[in-house]
Amino acid sequence: MRFKLSLLAAIPLALCAAEKPFSAPTGYFTPECLASFPQAEFRQETEAALDAVLAEKPERLRLLSLLKAAGSPRFTAVAKRMEILDSLAAYIAERLKSGTAESLLFAWSAHEELEMLSGYFAEEAKLLQEMKHAPKIRSFSVREFGARGDGRTDDGPAIRRALEAAAAAKSPVRLLFPAGTYRIEPESRWPEHGSWPNRISGGVSSWNFDTLKKAHLRLLSPEHLTLEGEAGQTRLLFTDPALCGIRILGGYHTTLRNLTLDYETLPFTQGRITAADAERTRLEVEIDEGFSSPLEPNLLQAPSRRLTPLSPETRTYLPGTFPLGKVEPLGGRKFRVELGSFHAGTARTSLAPGNPVVITGRYDSRCANAISSISSKFDCFEGITVHSSPSWTWHLLSYAPILRNCRIEPKPGTSRLISTNGDGLMFTAISKIGPCLENCSFSSMEDDGINLAAASIAIGSVTRDGLRSLPERTMNNTSGVLILDGNTGQIKAARRIVRRNGRAEYATPLPEGIATRETLRQPALTEDQKREQKTMYQQKKVLRPDLVLPLGGCFSGSVIVGSTYHNIRGLGVQMTAPGVLVENSTFDTITGPGVSITALCSWGLYFSARNGAVRNCRFRNTGGSAIYVRCIPPYAEGKMEASSIQHILIEDNEMETSGKPAINLWNCADVRVVGNRIRRSAPPGPAVSLNRIADIRFEDNTFLLPGGSSPFAFIDPAEENKLKNINSKVISNE
Repeated sequence: MRFKLSLLAAIPLALCAAEKPFSAPTGYFTPECLASFPQAEFRQETEAALDAVLAEKPERLRLLSLLKAAGSPRFTAVAKRMEILDSLAAYIAERLKSGTAESLLFAWSAHEELEMLSGYFAEEAKLLQEMKHAPKIRSFSVREFGARGDGRTDDGPAIRRALEAAAAAKSPVRLLFPAGTYRIEPESRWPEHGSWPNRISGGVSSWNFDTLKKAHLRLLSPEHLTLEGEAGQTRLLFTDPALCGIRILGGYHTTLRNLTLDYETLPFTQGRITAADAERTRLEVEIDEGFSSPLEPNLLQAPSRRLTPLSPETRTYLPGTFPLGKVEPLGGRKFRVELGSFHAGTARTSLAPGNPVVITGRYDSRCANAISSISSKFDCFEGITVHSSPSWTWHLLSYAPILRNCRIEPKPGTSRLISTNGDGLMFTAISKIGPCLENCSFSSMEDDGINLAAASIAIGSVTRDGLRSLPERTMNNTSGVLILDGNTGQIKAARRIVRRNGRAEYATPLPEGIATRETLRQPALTEDQKREQKTMYQQKKVLRPDLVLPLGGCFSGSVIVGSTYHNIRGLGVQMTAPGVLVENSTFDTITGPGVSITALCSWGLYFSARNGAVRNCRFRNTGGSAIYVRCIPPYAEGKMEASSIQHILIEDNEMETSGKPAINLWNCADVRVVGNRIRRSAPPGPAVSLNRIADIRFEDNTFLLPGGSSPFAFIDPAEENKLKNINSKVISNE
């Protein structure tokens, strides 16, 4: 075997174009939008926000120094979010300098994110002072209130008495859980009404209380409360696999430390395929000894039931997960299983006799998580281990939470094939400042590792004067909005929010032709509209209403550092939010991409994933690309012309791939790919796939490729001249 070293000499000279300030048009804003916004006002507003943030930098550095001196567990989160803020400031300054209308709109649409991040450091400084002057922490043990920790007694009532005593203490409290297994049944009586302080936006919240009131342990409005066990020795065992384990509502600086969480009745069962019909839509499955029947009520009544195959050799996920249909007993531990409806093209080769399978009963993700925190601030989870969960493991609608040294894994010493039924962490849009995960390990989950899901809101209707849209919550707590076309992904209008007569309104009316839920349901259509509708449905498109993107309705500052993701049935990290840093982490055996930076239009997750960085990470055995960047259209056959994903850094990563390109760059602009080492094994193929791009820079990368492979594949060859600074090298075997 001979190896060939080259410096990409065969790449056209056009790819080595000199660097220019960002100015290439992306198509994200319609021409009508670019021609109709008040440029002078938007520039003044954005420059003022940028100047204020730059002036506050000495205070941020002072805060960082104080946290380091105190040995605070919040130091890493603050330091990394400072990097994210500096990068965002540079992004805005560059676009202001460019001078084009599009660049100005990009800068303006990010200025409120800049202010949110800047305000976060002031909140951290406030917390630091509070802790410095707080009364001495008081410690209680749950044993003092009658908890036994013997794994048989229902310790729920005793723990709730302890929580009531902690709430009455009016000072920081550490509630201790000595070594033992604390079996916890849900409360027998639920509160009829409830509200809690909204620590994110202020005021009082009672959002979705009928769902949120049900949990095994509910912490209502805790302040400076710590629940602490003994590392590896304290286990909380929840009994109802359809309900949340621990729910925090309106908490402030709540800490869970050194606790292991599990469910007494598992939300899944497992076995192996013993026979399959020719189409592999009807299977015979033998359930493993010690696991429940798939006809148990908690599995049979679950809203979502699925069957997922795994490898008999490695116990890792095989391609595909399938909705479960009818289940019939065949005697003993054997059952006949019919698969539910699924896409006709879904491969079923993994449903072979002899392969292990897991049957999951996934419950409502709003009410059935191992840990949930709603409208809370500064949650901290340290040394938490989770062995099972009916849905997402962590569901956080909270401000700047921290996860340190946390694990999701099947219970050691058992034959369990999986850990949890859903994502490891689901973090969603109203939270302002994202999570920080440090030295965490997530494995064997039935969905994504981390899902950072910033969402847009569909427009229900628009008032006749065009000054308001419903739902009105989209116009509160924000200085401006973008109106996005629900079918093309382009921005149709940008509007500042002003207050008139005590209510929020658009500074100028919305343009005509906004598609709303109301207008899309109107039966009276023109002939052209009827033809358009028929064409869209024939192409499996769905007519969608336009959406509102509140500038202050997203979150930023998510940090993932020093963490490991292994055997994930889904994506390692899903980023549809701006301001995310993924660093020094490992992604191994992921059925989808390792890191996905996307605008998932089909799910309504349209927020621009700008200002993201993936650096010093290791990727191997990913079913999709190691790093996948793309705007995904709202229907399968659609194409997104707009490039809403911008200012991305992919630096110093190691990637090993075979079937898919290691990096996928579609519908994105201003991306730097620097110092990466990419190894592609057989079969031959490209290392990087590119389409609909602008201002992409490749610098000092190394490609180790099989013979017949090329570093780059362009869906449209005319786009080759959009690459810049190609000075990478290729090592290939012939």
